[in-house]
Amino acid sequence: MHAPIRPQTAPVQAGKGKKSVKKIVQNCALLCIYKIN
Repeated sequence: MHAPIRPQTAPVQAGKGKKSVKKIVQNCALLCIYKIN
């Protein structure tokens, strides 16, 4: 589990947060790819 930036939103993101986490991971992956290239 990644530490939530705002602990207050943790309970809310328990169910809906999974999609947001996937988007964040994808964005980080894209940034990493751009940096490597």
